[in-house]
Amino acid sequence: MKINEIFCSLNGESELSGFRTVFIRTYGCNCACVYCDTTYSWQGNEFTEMTIDEIVKKVESYNCKRVTLTGGEPTLQQDIEELILALSEKKYHIEIETNGAVDLRPIIDHLIVGRCFLDNVSFTMDWKCPSSGAHHKMIPSNLRQLDFDDVVKCVVQNKEDLDEAARINELTCATVYLSPVFGKIGLVDIANYLLDNEINDMRLQVQLHKIIWDSNARGV
Repeated sequence: MKINEIFCSLNGESELSGFRTVFIRTYGCNCACVYCDTTYSWQGNEFTEMTIDEIVKKVESYNCKRVTLTGGEPTLQQDIEELILALSEKKYHIEIETNGAVDLRPIIDHLIVGRCFLDNVSFTMDWKCPSSGAHHKMIPSNLRQLDFDDVVKCVVQNKEDLDEAARINELTCATVYLSPVFGKIGLVDIANYLLDNEINDMRLQVQLHKIIWDSNARGV
């Protein structure tokens, strides 16, 4: 499996924000958003080939039961389901960060067949809004694969993006989070959008790690 980096930090986003978490960042992406802040995870061949056993052993060294699979796009890795099953056997809570451009149904079916009881697995799906340059790659059926415990993250930098997030909010039972493109839209603009439009069930989030550490820092 192509691994860009494995590290332990505080989760900066979504339902696990603020919790100590082990991050497994895989290499490779099928979206390449214009505002991507982790281009090193899909450019420059910056990865190490690791077996599932090697990955699990590295994760175990951190003494933390929360794991986030991220990228790049982790679901592009051929053995990603086997890694999830291996971590599940070790009683980890697993968050899968995915970009919405990979069909989730085969992955979910594989996990169920492999006896991964999905109460320990959650999805954070980054639905690409128009300004991303990857909106056309989104798979609408993915929205129906998500559950109440899952998250849809919409990264926004203008009103068109906010309107798209509001539309998606009507199509999924997952909680929709609004995340600003760092330095491109004010938090007050997002807050006012929610207040002015009387939207009660979408949540504004900040990228906590970019507030605590340097916004360009890696491994945090």
